[in-house]
Amino acid sequence: MKQNQQSARATPRHFAQLDGLRAIAVLAVLLQHFLPKEHLLLRLLPWGDLGVHLFFVLSGFLITDILLRSRAETTRHNQSTVFTLRQFYARRFLRIFPLYYAVIAILCAFNYRSIREDAVWHLAYLSNVFLSFNANLSRLGHVAHFWSLAVEEQFYLVWPVLILVVPRRFFPWLIGATLVIAPLFRLLASLIWPTNYLVRNWLPSSCLDTLGAGALLACCRHIPHEYETLHRLLRKLSFYVGFPLFLGFCLLLALKAMPYGIDTLFFRSVLALFFFGVVGMTVQGVPGIGGTILSSWPLTFLGKISYGVYVIHHFTIDFDRNLFQFLSIPYPEQSLLASFAIRLMLTVILATFLGI
Repeated sequence: MKQNQQSARATPRHFAQLDGLRAIAVLAVLLQHFLPKEHLLLRLLPWGDLGVHLFFVLSGFLITDILLRSRAETTRHNQSTVFTLRQFYARRFLRIFPLYYAVIAILCAFNYRSIREDAVWHLAYLSNVFLSFNANLSRLGHVAHFWSLAVEEQFYLVWPVLILVVPRRFFPWLIGATLVIAPLFRLLASLIWPTNYLVRNWLPSSCLDTLGAGALLACCRHIPHEYETLHRLLRKLSFYVGFPLFLGFCLLLALKAMPYGIDTLFFRSVLALFFFGVVGMTVQGVPGIGGTILSSWPLTFLGKISYGVYVIHHFTIDFDRNLFQFLSIPYPEQSLLASFAIRLMLTVILATFLGI
């Protein structure tokens, strides 16, 4: 029995180039937060949104891939669904919680920007709910990025149960619902809370299309005989429709010519379609120089610690200047490249140290 239980534990498959893609996603977020708001790069593209939603597609894919293989192992070895769920949540706990809670404990110990008063929301992975309905970002300082971590944990709370319990013939309906609910929720939220950008962007129901796109990719790869035609169609749509739409949206955003509400309603759905193809191609293996870059040591290393980098990075915006002041070294205020490099280096060092 013990041997069978051990065999029913599905561990993440390693897709070599996905680490490089994770690195690109987290670098996009770092650009958004490390550069001054008026910088040209930030006016050209919404780097933070691109990075976060690429992470969501990656997460949806990897988690669903694990769950589908766990489901197969559970059936093969006649294990209970409860046992499989327990193993899944235990692995997620060990992967995610220690570093996240350690960072919150450190912030509370130093009373960082009054985080003690709001710590219960962050500890419960409800940062996005708190921020959406208490939009005082200046008070919360550099913990606003916790919203996306909360979205992922809320998704992990529900999605494993659905994938392990719902009959497989209903998977297309289940995943299709995620792709439809998100834009509909964003539309409804924009009507109910027209001035609250956070409600229609930071709640889990508004992010289901990018998470669902990753889940759909996992189904296409895990159950190819049932999804082969759909997979081929979506790959073509991703690059022949999703990519041009992505470029068009980015151009409109850069020119500040986006019609009001269109980006909220449809941009994430476009990202879901486009990133479906990007992640799918990376899982299969990008050939040539693109594959070489994605597999390079700097990107794969950064990708492996990308979770820690994401959790920690915002705090180095305060920490770097304090460190230079403590060491009596002039801070390179006038050099954006030097400032970015310093913050990146500190973030990588701290993420590596805390992730050990």
